Amino acid sequence: MDKISRIQFEALAKLEAAKSNKSVDFKSVLENFVKEVNDLQKEADNSIEKFTSGKEVDIHKVMIATQEAQISFQLMLELRNRLQTAYEEVMRTQI
Repeated sequence: MDKISRIQFEALAKLEAAKSNKSVDFKSVLENFVKEVNDLQKEADNSIEKFTSGKEVDIHKVMIATQEAQISFQLMLELRNRLQTAYEEVMRTQI
């Protein structure tokens, strides 16, 4: 299972846990997501570093790691933008 599928699987598992009344707070879900994105970024950086230093690394694996990191980062940014928009909408709501 690739890393992006694993992130999606873990997110779905956490949603299911929340539905079944298990205690999962929003902060820990976000922290775990950011940590996973950071890990993917580090892995991509390491593979690029190995490739540029001349170590025997498959270029396809380097490109896949780079794309996984890029897509997960874009997902994190989009999530942040949606959360910010939702927050602003709530703040505009008059009581």
